[in-house]
Amino acid sequence: MNELRLEVPRLNPLPFIVADVVLVAAAVIIGWRAPAPISPAALAAIALCVATGAVALLYPFVVNHARRQEEAVQERADQIEALARTVAASAEQISIAVSNLPAIAENSARQLKAAEQLPAALKEQLAGLQRQLSATAAEENAALRHELDTLRSAQTDRLSSALEGLQRATADLARLEKLAAQHSTALDQAVAQLPRLADAFGQQASETLRGETSAAATALQSAAGEAARNLAHTAEDARQNFERSLREGLAQLAAQAAAVQTAAAQVAAAQASAAQAAAAQATASATPPRAKARSAASPKTQPEATPAPAATSAAPPRPPPPP
Repeated sequence: MNELRLEVPRLNPLPFIVADVVLVAAAVIIGWRAPAPISPAALAAIALCVATGAVALLYPFVVNHARRQEEAVQERADQIEALARTVAASAEQISIAVSNLPAIAENSARQLKAAEQLPAALKEQLAGLQRQLSATAAEENAALRHELDTLRSAQTDRLSSALEGLQRATADLARLEKLAAQHSTALDQAVAQLPRLADAFGQQASETLRGETSAAATALQSAAGEAARNLAHTAEDARQNFERSLREGLAQLAAQAAAVQTAAAQVAAAQASAAQAAAAQATASATPPRAKARSAASPKTQPEATPAPAATSAAPPRPPPPP
């Protein structure tokens, strides 16, 4: 029922506050515009506006408080209803437990009887276990005795075979001692011949070492000669390459020097022609009109330009070849 109950919305106090302000403002305006002695009608209007504004201001708070009280009462009623349901469910569970009490009592009585009979059953089981343990211990003792007997017989057989092996070993040792005494003389002779054999082996080794040393020296000499020839050939090639590059560089330098001299001669010729032209103009401006007429009547002669000297450059001497 608490889930189905609709929640009533609370009033918004803002419109009521605005109405209260408007009514109070109206009362102030009425009192301000009324004549000096306030008439009863104006006083009644002011009182009505102020009272209405107070009621409008207090109305939403009173209504909201009443609704909150109703909600609290309803919530308390819901809690009481839930508690009642919980109490009813608990009472039902208690009744079920009370109805099951006789069965629980019967089960506890049966368990008590079984507990009283338990020591006797335990004693019987312990006695059976003791009998089984004694039987198994007797069987194990008999098996152990049998195994001991078999082990003893096997050990005696092994000891007898070991004694026979020892006897055979002593006989073999005696034969070995005889053989050692027989071969000791041969060993002495071999030891006496060892120095002579060592000298012969040393001579053979020294001869072999001399031969190998001479062969190695010959191979080293041939390798040194070939390396010297290769080095001389490489040096000659390097010298020739250096001389060739040096000649090419000197030829390039000579060509550049000739080009520089030619350019200098051309510049000198240009300067000389410019100087002659300036001198001719100066003389023409300095002569009188008659001389000008004479010069106009006489045929014009142009100075011949001196040819520019040819650029000659001697090639530098050839450097001596490097050692």
